[in-house]
Amino acid sequence: MKNIKFGIVLVLFILILGNGVFATGFDTSGDLYRYRKNGEYVFDTIVYDKMEYYYINKDGFLEKNNWIEHDGKWYYATNTGKLYKDGKHIIEGKTYYFDNEAVMLTGWIEDIYYANEDGYLITGFQELIIPKTWIRDEEEIEEEVGWFYFGPDFKKVSAVDEAYVVKLIGDRRYCFDANGVMCTGWRQIKETDPIMKGYMYFVDVETDDFKYGEAVCNSWYAIDPPEEVLPNSDVKYFYFNATGYLKTANEGKYLKVKVNTKTYLFNEYGYTVYGIKKVDGEYYYFGNNEADCSMRTGRYTLNDGYGNPVEYYFDQNGTGYTGVYMNKLYNKGLLLKADEHSKYVAYKVDGYDRLVNTAGTIMKNKRKIKDGNGVEWTTNGSGVVTYTDEGEIMIPDEPIVTED
Repeated sequence: MKNIKFGIVLVLFILILGNGVFATGFDTSGDLYRYRKNGEYVFDTIVYDKMEYYYINKDGFLEKNNWIEHDGKWYYATNTGKLYKDGKHIIEGKTYYFDNEAVMLTGWIEDIYYANEDGYLITGFQELIIPKTWIRDEEEIEEEVGWFYFGPDFKKVSAVDEAYVVKLIGDRRYCFDANGVMCTGWRQIKETDPIMKGYMYFVDVETDDFKYGEAVCNSWYAIDPPEEVLPNSDVKYFYFNATGYLKTANEGKYLKVKVNTKTYLFNEYGYTVYGIKKVDGEYYYFGNNEADCSMRTGRYTLNDGYGNPVEYYFDQNGTGYTGVYMNKLYNKGLLLKADEHSKYVAYKVDGYDRLVNTAGTIMKNKRKIKDGNGVEWTTNGSGVVTYTDEGEIMIPDEPIVTED
């Protein structure tokens, strides 16, 4: 009798399960899917079935091909009813990012992507709020927003193994730190010797010539040097090459560079110098101020450093001339002449002893003329001394170099 009762209960239980009273999962009603949970149809809810998420709408049917807002979150149901999840998905030409629970994300995603308020990932330059949780340089910690650049893959551009990365965007270069924040001002991109060879400058004020944040390239730029390299320095003139790096000499040297049609002299800090300079044993003149410091040729009357006017001559190569030019005697560009008291002085230049007067003119074919000290001098047709009674032959001084 007990066995018969048990069999009846078992058959009823099997029949109940077969009818789906306590079943969980999908069933169909025509072309529409419904979902049971513990034998009850569900409504307006997200369900998880066989590793996938679905949405059952308010009428109790599976939603397909549609955006869904549920409990303040957004989802997207595909043509099979599965909700997009686990990364990027394209919907009507725009790319969205869904987490592993199928929720559409906005804002910063993995600190790499950024989805706007409408949910799709952005590209190009964007000005965004910087998360307070990011570790940043002390000098920039107070900034609440920054500029970022997102590539075609929707990833932000950021430095990986270095402090900064320089990215060519269009035909302009920009600098980004490890967080992807676009940087302006002086930035040391490489470790070099001398140090300024590794610096670039990214403009912090947009002008007619430069966009905000772009590197100065193929151009002059007047700016204070980096404070950490030259503290408390005045504005200097720099020239940046096609890739944004400075024209810079080696340590303790000068570098002569032709820019367009003019030649300039740069020191190890990358800025132009002016005045009289000695380069590889030769003397040159680079104007009398920082704003106009191209290499000069021809004759100039300059200050000798003590307030006295001195004449110089620089040849067509800019080199201080040594020898006779227009019946005057020069040494490394400096005109040689006698003072008022001496009247005449003989100088040894290029292996010849020539006699000059107070104007620097060479005394040719003179016979026993007396200088201010009564010393007699005789010269030939080239002004070379052929006779003197106790006259001293002078070794000329070199020009006085202008300090940087």
